[in-house]
Amino acid sequence: MLNNNISDYAPVSLKIAELEPGEEQKYSFLVCPCEKQLFAYQALMVYYFCHLTNQRLILETKSMGKEYQIAKGALSVLKLFVDVPAYSDFSAKQNLSKSKKLSDAQAGKYFSLLYSDIKIFEIIKVFGIPSFCKIVLKKSSNEFDNDLVFGALKVTEKSPLNPSFILSNIGYRSTDFVEIANRMLHKYADTAPSLHS
Repeated sequence: MLNNNISDYAPVSLKIAELEPGEEQKYSFLVCPCEKQLFAYQALMVYYFCHLTNQRLILETKSMGKEYQIAKGALSVLKLFVDVPAYSDFSAKQNLSKSKKLSDAQAGKYFSLLYSDIKIFEIIKVFGIPSFCKIVLKKSSNEFDNDLVFGALKVTEKSPLNPSFILSNIGYRSTDFVEIANRMLHKYADTAPSLHS
């Protein structure tokens, strides 16, 4: 059962990728990749439009230029009013810097995964709370080295760089993503084309 209305994930126009003949776009999300850090995951401030079609999952890089400047400024202002521990300040700056480099390197690009290359979509819990999505790949048939972990949001969510906003919304949206994506996988995995056919 979904936490939110299915209409929240209505498809939005593709920005970079193009649909193949016979391909239909079904749902769209905004997603941010996560990195494993010791025993938890940290969401990077890089965003992709994630489109689920009847054949594949498409990830299109979302331009975040202006938002990075806002986040950098917000971090500076926060330090004026709150005593931010040195480690937290360093970690936030590192995350922002890494995210900006990754976003710049992937600007104007898209990636796609055929359903035939995906084993399952799973939810990752942090302290027992559903938090992130994991795409478990069939190891012998993908261009990615590892399974993909990310948080999911509604495409039209406001303030995606606000950490408290992300934490309060990402778990519910990620749970919805996993449910919808698994439905798509079960429905279309046998009919979707394969790179290895």
